[in-house]
Amino acid sequence: MTQALRKLVTFNEFVAQYPDNTQRRYELHDGVIVEMAQPTGDHEEVRGFLIRKLSVEFDRLNLLYLIPKTVFVKPLENESAYSPDVLILNQPNLINEPLWKKASTVSQAASIPFCSPIRAQRSHSGVYDFLCEICHFMQSIICTHQFRSTRYQKHISN
Repeated sequence: MTQALRKLVTFNEFVAQYPDNTQRRYELHDGVIVEMAQPTGDHEEVRGFLIRKLSVEFDRLNLLYLIPKTVFVKPLENESAYSPDVLILNQPNLINEPLWKKASTVSQAASIPFCSPIRAQRSHSGVYDFLCEICHFMQSIICTHQFRSTRYQKHISN
């Protein structure tokens, strides 16, 4: 039996043919277009909860971060484009992203403080691990912010 070979596409071809206003979601995995499953209700509840809590902290700390709904993360080393479930962007760095305005795509580490999928198939320990990732991220943000504030206060008082 003969199997037809899939035509590999480049990132630029993928973005050019990505349909607008579709209910379907796609990613590019090493040149292969992959249709992604629709998220479950539980998945969306976890995502919504995280966005709400993280946004409050970003505002409290005066961080210029945003959590977009549909953005591609393009690794520099291959023809892929992923749409992570939880993506935190460093808004001031988006000016340095050549594909941001045209294709809602980021590729630089300086633009992506945090990026992670939510796995619907995760066991309870897997969900715990995911929440630990988020907690460690927030802890590092808060510690960095406190360190900068302390340094700033010392600088002012001298």
